[in-house]
Amino acid sequence: MQSNVTQFCNALDNLDPEESDGLIADLYDLVDLLENENEISLIYESVFRFIEKYPDADIGNPGPLVHFLEAHYPDYVPTLVASVEQKPTYNSVVMLHRIMNSKLSKEDYLRYLALLKAAADSNTADEITKDNAQELYEFQIEKNS
Repeated sequence: MQSNVTQFCNALDNLDPEESDGLIADLYDLVDLLENENEISLIYESVFRFIEKYPDADIGNPGPLVHFLEAHYPDYVPTLVASVEQKPTYNSVVMLHRIMNSKLSKEDYLRYLALLKAAADSNTADEITKDNAQELYEFQIEKNS
């Protein structure tokens, strides 16, 4: 019998937003699998792989995946950072920005600020993501000036 974490990862890896009758409802169902799980670190890669694979999918605003991950802050942050470095998406950039609006060390804040700028200039991001990253970067600069 598969663990709930393995079941979550397999289901998310096989979920195609275009074939879903209700993607956000499907994502809530998947997150519900993990309700009583204490060790969920194995899902981080699956979540960001899904977000990278389907950057235009409406996963909510911010939606069940993001809310679930944020309940496990800061454990997922290294995987988020790696995802933004590899292939920034609208959702991953927004997640990074949400973290930047929390209490951070100056070192972490500056690291994430540089990552936002890199996302704005990325060769792997679409124009919407790049524009969003640039706007969020400018917002952070203005907020702290």
